[in-house]
Parts: sequence; structure tokens; C-alpha cells
Amino acid sequence: MPGGTCEATAYQLRGYRSAALCVALGNYHNCGPDNEIAAEYVSVSDVQGLVRLCARIATSEAKKNQAVKALKKRLRNNAEKYRKMLKKRL
Repeated sequence: MPGGTCEATAYQLRGYRSAALCVALGNYHNCGPDNEIAAEYVSVSDVQGLVRLCARIATSEAKKNQAVKALKKRLRNNAEKYRKMLKKRL
């Protein structure tokens, strides 16, 4: 989930290993074409790719400290980038 954060972000900042994974969802929140209710669905090949990714993560030697440093840097940069906009809304 490179575009955002989730509940695991707070844990990562404190050094806990955590991750967020997702699969693209068709008819998100059951919203189909022309505002019709439709079943959500995922691509089987996307799920297979996610399984391969999970297996790779489980067998890799993760560099935890680098990941935490990168996360802190990203959050600091975002805070600085949006600071003025957020102050205007308060």
C-alpha cells in the first residue's frame, strides 16, 4: 500500500514488524457501472501475485532499520509538505 498508511504505521514507528498488503478490488463498495449495485471481485492473477509476494517476504532477510528510517522520512516529508494546508483548515 505505497500510497498511504494504515493501522500498522504506528506500530512500525515503534519498531514492530508489520505490513499492509492489498489486492485491487473491482466494483469497490459494490458500486458497479451506472451506479448499479454489483458484486465486488478480484483478479485471480492478482491474488496469485500477492501469495508469491507473501512467500518472498516470509523467506527474505528484511532490513528492518532501513524500512523504519524510510517510513519516518516519508512521514516527516508529508507533514512538512501539507503543514500549511492543514493549518488553514484548523
